[in-house]
Amino acid sequence: MATAHIAEIKLAKTFDARVDALAVGGDSSVPEAWSQAEANFREAALTLEEGEAKWVSNLALKAEEHYRDAELMAIKTQFLESTRNLLRQTEKEQVNKYVPQTLAQAQALLLEAETALEEDRYDHNKPRSLAREAKYTAQHALYISSQLRAVKKKDHTLEELYLQLESPLTAIAGAANIVADLSEGTEATTRQVIDYIETANRIARDHEESQARVAALEKQSNSLSSESRRLKSQLAEEAEIAATFNEVNKLFTRQEADVFRKGDNVIIRLVGLNFPVGQAVIETKNMSYWRKCKKP
Repeated sequence: MATAHIAEIKLAKTFDARVDALAVGGDSSVPEAWSQAEANFREAALTLEEGEAKWVSNLALKAEEHYRDAELMAIKTQFLESTRNLLRQTEKEQVNKYVPQTLAQAQALLLEAETALEEDRYDHNKPRSLAREAKYTAQHALYISSQLRAVKKKDHTLEELYLQLESPLTAIAGAANIVADLSEGTEATTRQVIDYIETANRIARDHEESQARVAALEKQSNSLSSESRRLKSQLAEEAEIAATFNEVNKLFTRQEADVFRKGDNVIIRLVGLNFPVGQAVIETKNMSYWRKCKKP
């Protein structure tokens, strides 16, 4: 029991590091680093079982460090390896001869992504975004170099390449009912297309806002209609009670009864009605009261 408790304390951080490395596939993506960490972990556990507790802390720390290394290497492999493969391809194809700027940008982005991972391996958003941009830039470099290499091999001319690059802008302008004027370059037509898109986006936003306002007004109108119906019903009930009160009030004189309202009820308090002592019998002389009370 004591050994188990000591193991729980001394190996807890090591075990956590092992779980984290497993979570990112460290056992399969970086098998050498994983094997080293596993060997250290087994050694620490065996030393503890043999009662050599004083050596366990150092062995556990070594295992933890190797697991953390495996974890980081696995994350780098997960995010960066495909980009590294592309950059290796650019070296084989000597892309640097044709597009050194674009290639340098891809390499810088990859380095930035790697640095971001080392600074905080658990914040994956920034390095993932940088790695994605680096991969795109490397692919772009490969494509541009292939086009320039084709020109060098005279598979097509520079004029053909330039016209090929203009054709997408011409097609986009046509879709927007804009006549592409490229006689002085692409800048003017590009500006027209951007203005068209911005205007279309603004109209779309205005339409969405307008729909939202209409929906809000409809909701408000429905609410007002419901409130209006409730008030009309309430007024009708009030008018009915008032009419009943007026009708009953006309039946009696001041000397006969007091008629008043209490909430939605009409109360009749008879004044001139008397009962014989000890009896609950309405005498003949008071029958007119009874008939009036029964009338409403």
